[in-house]
Amino acid sequence: MLDLSPRNRVPLTQPTTVEVMSIEASGVCRPLEGDNAPTLPAIEKMLTKRLEIARTGLHEAQQMLHDGNEEDARIVLEKVDEDLHLLRRRVRREFEQVGSMACGV
Repeated sequence: MLDLSPRNRVPLTQPTTVEVMSIEASGVCRPLEGDNAPTLPAIEKMLTKRLEIARTGLHEAQQMLHDGNEEDARIVLEKVDEDLHLLRRRVRREFEQVGSMACGV
């Protein structure tokens, strides 16, 4: 979390280096390496996981409709739709990154 409150602002009078950190689930911080190019197996793993989550959501919505909970099913379907939209954007971004690396950009 980036805290931009006035007490944390430092006037930039000298060159400043910024390091982007990754916070792991265990709470450990480590520098985020810039050369971690997305690989096709990593993209496939992410796709498989996210599509399985969407499939689970669709199954839950189907069960809710069967039980007569139309409003709850509608909410779940909206969330699944949003997740799939975000997944499409993410996949497009990953493939653009792979493509630009292949071209040497």
